[in-house]
Amino acid sequence: MNPPASQVAAKPADYVVGLDGMRGWAVIGVMLFHLQVNYYGWAGVQAFFVLSGFLITRILLRQTDAPLSGYLKNFYGRRSLRIFPIYYAYLLLLLLATALSATPPNVAPQLVYAFTYTYDFFHASEAFNHSRYLTHFWTLAVEEQFYLVWPLVLYLVSRSTLKKLLIGMVLAGPLIRYMTYQLAQDAPGLYSRTAAVVSVLPTSHMDAFAIGALLSMVTIRRPRLLFFVALATTFGCGYLHQQTLLYGPGFSWLDLGYPIFLPYGNQFVWGYSLINITSALLIACLLQGRFLPWLFNNRVLVYLGSISYGMYVLHFPILAILAGVVPSKGVMIVLNFSVTVALASLSFYLFERPIMRLKNRWFDDRSATEKPAH
Repeated sequence: MNPPASQVAAKPADYVVGLDGMRGWAVIGVMLFHLQVNYYGWAGVQAFFVLSGFLITRILLRQTDAPLSGYLKNFYGRRSLRIFPIYYAYLLLLLLATALSATPPNVAPQLVYAFTYTYDFFHASEAFNHSRYLTHFWTLAVEEQFYLVWPLVLYLVSRSTLKKLLIGMVLAGPLIRYMTYQLAQDAPGLYSRTAAVVSVLPTSHMDAFAIGALLSMVTIRRPRLLFFVALATTFGCGYLHQQTLLYGPGFSWLDLGYPIFLPYGNQFVWGYSLINITSALLIACLLQGRFLPWLFNNRVLVYLGSISYGMYVLHFPILAILAGVVPSKGVMIVLNFSVTVALASLSFYLFERPIMRLKNRWFDDRSATEKPAH
């Protein structure tokens, strides 16, 4: 998902190693979910959304005193050099493979939505057809749409008003998801699995970005206690909800009470909120020093976090390719992780990092020398 702060030429003074460790766990969770080892790893996406809100807001608030044109030019220029190269390089390769009839027939009609960062809206439509080559890009579309809107909001809204706005967005999140679900049930042209429609639309995740943004403006007291309370509450609510559902599947250790899209008993209304709050409190813990260092400061996890964006882009298509030739699930898991890490590493060091070095040459480097978001 989001490219981390460590992926710049020099780490900023306030670089927090644990945030890369958190990214490492998040991308591992998503990969294990797609490998069908667990059914709760999708929550790593929510962690990425919250982290994006925190990091982007933190960096942009340091630049709002600049002229609007320079402010936007620097932000979008630096973001483009970080996000677009591997993303569009992959899509161009996929386009070539499609032209050579080397991909499934459902790939070609979906490419336009990936190229335009509108895959989330396509995912919500009745035309959607699952593809391991592209389906995971709905999350990147949601993030890109956040990038388009959020810099202007931060520039135009005062700090005092911004805090109130963020709190309002966090509180409104469950209501917006509920209203979206009600409207989507009978709306023509939408995907038949209504909870999935709610899950992929950008409005359903505005509270994730908002709570991350709010975290960049406030200091949380006793975050460790609050984190463990939130973690226990999240797990407890998932357990009780699935156990007491009349028509639900019952609790499963494979999904910890949080199956993908949270489709049962309106869980999508509050479930995302609990995951977002827990993610934000984890970030607060990591910001205040070493927190469970064997989990988040581990060198392997930190390294995986540093290349997590490339891993996210590449892991699902690699799985699609391997699925046709690897019969054993155990071998599949090992190969998918090995090939993904190897290719993401090569991409980062040989392709992405040289391009990233252009950021300071072409654009204002205040964000790089002070506190870069990504």
